[in-house]
Amino acid sequence: MKKVKLKNIDANNSYFHFTKEESIADIKENGLTSEPPERENAVAKDREKPCIYFSVGTKGLLETIDVWIRWEYNNMARKEKMPAGYIEMDVKILKKVYEKVYKDFKKRKYLKLDLEEGEDVETSDFSFLGIDYKKEMALKTRCGSTSS
Repeated sequence: MKKVKLKNIDANNSYFHFTKEESIADIKENGLTSEPPERENAVAKDREKPCIYFSVGTKGLLETIDVWIRWEYNNMARKEKMPAGYIEMDVKILKKVYEKVYKDFKKRKYLKLDLEEGEDVETSDFSFLGIDYKKEMALKTRCGSTSS
């Protein structure tokens, strides 16, 4: 693992992983794995099929942050018995989300990953054709189906 300057990478065609700063020592020692403690965001089938989530390029980073903020907002809105953010947003909840996300992001680092796409799970790092269990579950839940 080495530090790189943004000006020295092709940010639009790089793969990035967002992780807790406290995980860096373990990643340096054992590499980035889908095993604990890196499994902080595991859900449903994702627990059965360990994987590492990453973003592609700067646009992907911004989309990931957008999804994260919306997810946090909807969780807080549900706890307050308010409508989810797809209809309207409550300024008080949005401020709480901002504070939570800002505090959390200060304790995180982005890692640039050297990945190779392929179709053989034994010889390649990933495939864009792979199943994203979180996205699959979110779409089913959003569409009203909760079956797996």
